[in-house]
Amino acid sequence: MILRNRTYEKTYLYCKLYLIIKIEIMRQFIYLALVTLIIAYSDDDSHSINDKTAPAITVLGDTTISINQNTTYIDAGATTTDNVDGDLTSSIVVSGNTNVSVIATYTITYSVSDVAGNKASAMGFAKTYIY
Repeated sequence: MILRNRTYEKTYLYCKLYLIIKIEIMRQFIYLALVTLIIAYSDDDSHSINDKTAPAITVLGDTTISINQNTTYIDAGATTTDNVDGDLTSSIVVSGNTNVSVIATYTITYSVSDVAGNKASAMGFAKTYIY
């Protein structure tokens, strides 16, 4: 009877030790997973938290041009770069129209915003004349 109780006692202690080790391994795994998530989140979201600089827009060609009445006007466009998001040229929104058959001064506006919400805009002017 005494031998049997010692066997159960050893088995109980081994099971208890096994569970303690298993719990410690799981705790360390969860800790590493959380640290990884925190690092990934801070790397992914840091630009929107720390980015206070608006993108820089460069109008291509002259910002003021003269066009002959009833000719074709081709907008030279613009490019933009951001200190965090890089090239945002494909995100530029162009507003304003030109009508080369009507003598007037037209404003073309190029606008863009980066992922953090910083906005920038630049203008170009097209003036239609009779020649």
